[in-house]
Amino acid sequence: MTGTFEEICTLASRKLGKDKVEELENPTSKHEKVFSEIYEQVLENALLQADWSFAIKDVSLSRLTTEPIDSRFDYHFDLPSDYLYAVSGHTTSGYLLNLHADYLIQGRKLLSDRDAIVLKYIHRPAATDLPPAFISFYVDFLAYRASEALVPNRNALSQSLRLDKEDSLATAIRLNAQENLSKPAQKRNVFRTVRGS
Repeated sequence: MTGTFEEICTLASRKLGKDKVEELENPTSKHEKVFSEIYEQVLENALLQADWSFAIKDVSLSRLTTEPIDSRFDYHFDLPSDYLYAVSGHTTSGYLLNLHADYLIQGRKLLSDRDAIVLKYIHRPAATDLPPAFISFYVDFLAYRASEALVPNRNALSQSLRLDKEDSLATAIRLNAQENLSKPAQKRNVFRTVRGS
């Protein structure tokens, strides 16, 4: 469907009656500047809405040899560089760990008394890795957020864009669940451990 974030932002821009987004790294027009400022944050917010199967990775974390940053724990591990938020943690034998009871995320570190951890987490995918239903939701979310800066007197449009965003989210979650029948995606509560916060 699309190959770049500029193409995705163009779809959102066109929903607002604006021009094509040519450049996000060095924007020249007002609408390009708006999309340049919001597209990454909107993507991360969109990824918080469900455990999207296309964005989940499982990785064995590398244990650090230095003292943990929190003395309550015996071990600490670096989080992957593309980590956005944790879905779950488990031992190498598959035992599911409980966040806060068995492990804790502080900054860019995972702390635990377990000496080996496998982390299931959401990463920030490339534009080419986003499935069509998620792109539709992302476009609607971008248009909704960009309208705040680009559309004067947007009350009527805002309501329509909000409904489009909610409808496309529901569709994307339903299709994601069909792709991952063993554990359907649920709409997410946004109280998560995000980027080591």
